[in-house]
Amino acid sequence: MMIKIIDKERLQDLLSKKGITKSSLRSAANISESYAGRILEGKVSPSPQVAKKICELLDVSFNDIFYVSHGVLGGTKMGDSLTGW
Repeated sequence: MMIKIIDKERLQDLLSKKGITKSSLRSAANISESYAGRILEGKVSPSPQVAKKICELLDVSFNDIFYVSHGVLGGTKMGDSLTGW
């Protein structure tokens, strides 16, 4: 299971509108700045705790910016969303 960003540009836009920089995201989520950057670039998947913290900072639901990927089946990405966040 991997948590993936639905749309990197939209996430960047939401962060910008809230005035949240990579550095402030790093501080709020208690992660390194390089890890924050790799998450925002879609190069790594955030942990569930970090994804939840990002959602809380942006005041959005998990399903607004993330999905859960379970792998590839027949060349089609399979994904679920989480509810109750």
